[in-house]
Amino acid sequence: MGRRTTTLTVLGACFALASTLTAGAPAAGAAQTAPRAAAPLPPVTPVPQSMSRAGDDVPVTGRVIVVVDADTDVPARTRLVAELKRHGADRVDVVTPGNVPRAAAGLLTVRLGPAARSDIAQGLGDTAVPEHAEGYALRVARVGRGSQAVLGGTDGAGQFYAVQTLRQLLVRSGTGWKVAGAQVGDHPSMPLRGTIEGFYGQPWTHAERLDQMPHRVGRGGPAVLRGGRQTGELPGRGQCPCHH
Repeated sequence: MGRRTTTLTVLGACFALASTLTAGAPAAGAAQTAPRAAAPLPPVTPVPQSMSRAGDDVPVTGRVIVVVDADTDVPARTRLVAELKRHGADRVDVVTPGNVPRAAAGLLTVRLGPAARSDIAQGLGDTAVPEHAEGYALRVARVGRGSQAVLGGTDGAGQFYAVQTLRQLLVRSGTGWKVAGAQVGDHPSMPLRGTIEGFYGQPWTHAERLDQMPHRVGRGGPAVLRGGRQTGELPGRGQCPCHH
């Protein structure tokens, strides 16, 4: 009887230990580590009406394909090519939608033009295009072996502002550059925007005033002087932070 009692006691202890280990073990196939959180998107000024991550960042390849047509805004196209060359592209080929080379499959392709253009509408996917003047939608994502950035504007000004936003989505990656994997929808909240320099401290230098002009004037709209201080009543938003 004593030996039987001892055997039952040992078996009971083993069963209890096995139950404890089983309860603490992860289920088969369960993830062993938490998923890697997506990197935050870089700040964009002015803050867009909507911006969220669409996927991983994509590299700026040494050769970039830019797809435009006759309705692509010329200042937007010029600025886009300049920014790509400034951020890692040694060669930028500008082509029309029907003449995209086969080699583009492994490269960064940037599509710029009216949001209603068929290839742009397809590339934007579910990224909503604002139904406002000077609005735009932008989406950066991987496509097959390559990647693409799609910039669609409701008008020429919208295309230009899309390029201004893409410029701010370019981020350093080691010795090269990447484009943040974002989707953006934006439009100005007011038809007229501008800036006033107020002297609430050390006045700006002349060089600092000139440095603001590309951001305030945007596509080359007029800037006026009032009271000896520069202000803008601009048909385009440029990069004025007060458009909301």
